[in-house]
Amino acid sequence: MLQVQKDIQMQQLKNQDAIAQLTERQAQITDRQDKNERQIAILTENISNLNIISQRHENRMTNLYGYQMSAETDRLNIMQNLLEIQRRLNNIENKLNSN
Repeated sequence: MLQVQKDIQMQQLKNQDAIAQLTERQAQITDRQDKNERQIAILTENISNLNIISQRHENRMTNLYGYQMSAETDRLNIMQNLLEIQRRLNNIENKLNSN
């Protein structure tokens, strides 16, 4: 009977040690989860910031492309007007030379 009680006490001690180890392990896991959640929050904020910056750059590129197209259109209009003026000048010179 005495041996049975000793075995039971030994098993209880082993169980208590196992419970203490599990509790410590659970605390470590909880700490790691908290750290991971903070890191995820930081990464989420960084991604959000990068999306905002990316959208700003995209808008700038769109504006620059629009300005480039406008400048090209203006340049073509100026060239067309210049050619029209040259054509008129040539017509006037031809009329003066023919008189």
